[in-house]
Amino acid sequence: YQQRTTLRDSISSIESQLSDDDTIYVVDAGSTDGSFHILESLDAEGKIELIYVDGVSRGRGRQIAFEESNADIVIAHADLDAIFYPILDDLADIYQKVRSERGSGLLLAHGCFVSDRQTIRSVGGWNDLQVHEDKDLWIRAEGESRLYQMPISVVKSHSNFEWDSLRYRLKRQYQNYRDAIRLGISPSLLRKSYREHQPISSENGAINPTVLDVPENFTNHQSERAFPGRTSYH
Repeated sequence: YQQRTTLRDSISSIESQLSDDDTIYVVDAGSTDGSFHILESLDAEGKIELIYVDGVSRGRGRQIAFEESNADIVIAHADLDAIFYPILDDLADIYQKVRSERGSGLLLAHGCFVSDRQTIRSVGGWNDLQVHEDKDLWIRAEGESRLYQMPISVVKSHSNFEWDSLRYRLKRQYQNYRDAIRLGISPSLLRKSYREHQPISSENGAINPTVLDVPENFTNHQSERAFPGRTSYH
């Protein structure tokens, strides 16, 4: 939604590293800044599969994209205000290895996560949330399946241009609180999380994924700057 200034470069950074068997699904939630027209042209060029659902939340949008696809391995939570390193295919291969050795689950990294289709289905997919949609999925996956974390970043650059607007920052803070309360997170924990920028969940204050060793070919991408499950107030 409203990502005109970054979405072409962002999609290009993903599209350039995919095989012919891979597909990028983009759900537009009713953009009025010209984003939709750019997406239409990318769709016509065969670079993406475009789905238009006016007013849809991010969580519902992710679920719609998931339902449109039929791939066994899904890379999700890749936002279109970021440019991505060409390591997504390698990360998918690592997930396949982890799955064969440890079992199915979700593999979290900074900038995306990887899962097999059945795991996402088994925990119910994404709920209709605007801010905590991925965190909500991770919390449910931790309870029902396996949750892995690899402390690497797939993000080369992240513009965050929306945060230049005071109106956006206030709206985002309201959405953070609204969705967190809908997930059953207490106001006291929200206040603590806001002050200290700590991970939150509906139960013990943090998800607790199994941290995996970083493979040698990913050493240059090692990162601790975005622990999965942190709030996004800052």
